[in-house]
Amino acid sequence: MISPTEIDPIIQGLIHDIKEKQSEDGAFRYCFESGPMTDANMIIILRVLDYNDEDLIKKLVHRLLSTQQSNGAWKLYDDTTGHLSATVEAYTALLFSGYANRSDGNMKKAESFILDHGGLKNTHVSTKFMLALNGLYPWPNIFPFPLFIIHSPSIFPFSFYKFSTYVRAHFAPVLILGHKRFITKNRWTPDLSHLLPRKRKNVKKWRKLLSTLFSKKFFAKSACRKAESQMLKGVGDDGILFTQTSHLNKLVYP
Repeated sequence: MISPTEIDPIIQGLIHDIKEKQSEDGAFRYCFESGPMTDANMIIILRVLDYNDEDLIKKLVHRLLSTQQSNGAWKLYDDTTGHLSATVEAYTALLFSGYANRSDGNMKKAESFILDHGGLKNTHVSTKFMLALNGLYPWPNIFPFPLFIIHSPSIFPFSFYKFSTYVRAHFAPVLILGHKRFITKNRWTPDLSHLLPRKRKNVKKWRKLLSTLFSKKFFAKSACRKAESQMLKGVGDDGILFTQTSHLNKLVYP
């Protein structure tokens, strides 16, 4: 058992380290990280925008590769063997970067892990959304969050304005992009068809009817303008939406 006399120097050392990292204005600034998502999405955005910063992309690729597990997966803090969505995002980003190939040994391991856990269809909805934006996963026949929700009055039990500012900032671009079934591709976009489920056939007529209804122009134009207004209100001087990296990932697409 550690005695108090042994613990105190450790505590004092940690306090010293924290004080050393404090900025002159009193703030503490640290790099934002959320598993491999931050680096992966940054690589994808840079390639989607065709932004030429190879030094940064190489560094991000190196960081992603350094966190890959021996079984080919990427982990979040609470995982044991690996996290499917995190692995798919990292795998996709590496292929986007152009500095990794599907035939590489580590990429084959990642592919096996993804397929063993059900492929792209078993990923989190936010991962599917990112993939759909880049033409790597099919948009659903009926988007689960119809655009007209932006018009719902606050008295409704399921109103856009009952969500927190954080959720609304994420939701506004999602509503626009999902409604438009937006897709962008360029020379960097990889092929993930080997991870896709079989295409569904014989889509029911009622789905097509609902999709047509929700896409009516008189609903769409005003709803899009309202969603865009929500997004623009939260953009700071640095161009980031509500200071959140995850918001920026969606803001660049609409």
